[in-house]
Amino acid sequence: MGLATATIANAEDYRQVLSSSRPVFLLFVSARCPACSQAVPLFERVAANYPEVVSMVLDCENTPRHPEVKGTPTWLIYLNGELKEAFKGLGAPEGQDQFVEDTFARYAR
Repeated sequence: MGLATATIANAEDYRQVLSSSRPVFLLFVSARCPACSQAVPLFERVAANYPEVVSMVLDCENTPRHPEVKGTPTWLIYLNGELKEAFKGLGAPEGQDQFVEDTFARYAR
């Protein structure tokens, strides 16, 4: 599976994940994407500090198409099943660490 750490097999899997009462962070990646290979370790490192957030890294090749994902990496944030934010990439390289940390902190309870 490469970079991915989770699997979504169908629309029902999406519904089940998004039905969580916790914030849900979905990072869509591709094995052929150089930016993804840098985004995944950062995302996972920060996510480890926020167990109250459901965090998933999904390989676009093995995940049903999501209408908000038009390239990789794409980060989608859901709260109570509703899309709150969508990011193409994780920002400028020099500010990525802070951007990811700030975003997780904003949604952590």
